[in-house]
Amino acid sequence: MKCSCKDKTIIDPFGDHFHACPIGNLRQARHNMLTQEIKHMLAYAGISSEIEPSLGLEDKNIRPDLVAHHPSFEAFAEIPKESSKNIYFDISVTHPVNSSQLKNSKGCYTAGTAAKARYTYKMRKFREIIAKKDALFLPLIFETYGLFHPAVKQLIIQTARKASSYHSIPEDKIANYWLVRLSCMLQKGNANLLESRAQRLDELHLNKDSWIGLNPEYIGGSPSN
Repeated sequence: MKCSCKDKTIIDPFGDHFHACPIGNLRQARHNMLTQEIKHMLAYAGISSEIEPSLGLEDKNIRPDLVAHHPSFEAFAEIPKESSKNIYFDISVTHPVNSSQLKNSKGCYTAGTAAKARYTYKMRKFREIIAKKDALFLPLIFETYGLFHPAVKQLIIQTARKASSYHSIPEDKIANYWLVRLSCMLQKGNANLLESRAQRLDELHLNKDSWIGLNPEYIGGSPSN
């Protein structure tokens, strides 16, 4: 079964290609949902933020997704203790078994490997640029299967701590709420993406009998062996 994208990539039974396919804007929609949720999370803690702040660069494509204004978090990840500087975030969803991961990482099937690689890439891309703005930078990376990079979890904890003082709600309850909410947004985005991509396949490939005829080992929706 082939995808309808220009590369006509062969689709595996689990649809991994769909998470990296360039067709449509649903990957961007999933990304935007997460960005909005993180902005709401910061606002709940009394932290103002701005989506896609301009860095004043000639290359307009180099732009982080979000900036938090003077959040003064405790130290975590790349954030020094009690810094009053703005923190710029770039949000990214990566698929652990996409083609680039399979080619470039021997540990691609280990949870967190793809997130770690994307985190390193984003730090190389933005760190020096953001430092020139006298600000801090932190990538926020999610894996499609649901794993959050440790920096995301730490941001949730730090934000929940501040929100707790505003709302008199235990910080662990606030942290759990945002952890679940972000997880749901991620999987909702995944479901929308997979459903839309599947509908773009040729009618022949959408026919169940044709699919089973080509792939008899997947009778019942999973390998029969």
